[in-house]
Amino acid sequence: MAIADRDRRFYGTISRGFDSDGHPVIPDRINVNNGYLKEIGDMAEIPNDKPLVSHLARKTFACTIGLANGMNIGVLSKILGHASMQVTLDSYATVIDSLMLQNVHDLKMKLK
Repeated sequence: MAIADRDRRFYGTISRGFDSDGHPVIPDRINVNNGYLKEIGDMAEIPNDKPLVSHLARKTFACTIGLANGMNIGVLSKILGHASMQVTLDSYATVIDSLMLQNVHDLKMKLK
């Protein structure tokens, strides 16, 4: 809650995203979010060699929620905003391979 309050106070002081000299002051949202995630990771005593970052959240969603639950790769590709389905296939090839092995095993058990 303290992080959200600080953010609200910071953005509440900005006039149209520029400081008094006319320079933009709103940082890139991903960097801001990663900064917050670092603070949360520090509070949770997550080791610095395994930092919480936005990309990790995307990868976690794609692997543990999307692909592991049978989401269509084309749908996942669109959700992630990839330029093509091939980008998604290349990015998650090892996960897709392990899911394929699991699916073959499940099918084998059903056909017994």
